[in-house]
Amino acid sequence: DQFSVAEPTAVLMFDTQKILVRPSGAEGPTFTNAKWSDNIPKLLQARIIQSFENANLLRSVAKPMEGLTASHQLLIDIRSFQLSLSATPVADVEFSAKILGDNGKIVDARIFHASVPAKAADAAAAAAALDEAFGKAAVELVVWASALI
Repeated sequence: DQFSVAEPTAVLMFDTQKILVRPSGAEGPTFTNAKWSDNIPKLLQARIIQSFENANLLRSVAKPMEGLTASHQLLIDIRSFQLSLSATPVADVEFSAKILGDNGKIVDARIFHASVPAKAADAAAAAAALDEAFGKAAVELVVWASALI
């Protein structure tokens, strides 16, 4: 089975390299110089493909490309990927996932969410917590998707 992972869709706010912060009050988003190595959708696409490969669950997982005929396609929509500043800073990751069969029909769909407390309200702690939260959601995604394919 060929399995393709399309680049995740996201509202414009999440199509960025910035580490996003949702402020708790009057203060504005911080971490002006802190950035991911690529835009969030591209990073998550690469990480999702890596998660499937690391789990040894699917031998042929790839980005959609010419010449690849995938029997299933994974579509991701990013709903949240940010640090929320409340009483304690929390990394919040949420995305919806749909699996399309080769007939273009949705095989199944599910929302994945994970929150991880950040050790501090700084860029390094935010990145680490977001990475951990995404990792938890990605594991659930791999288990769910591999059971359906």
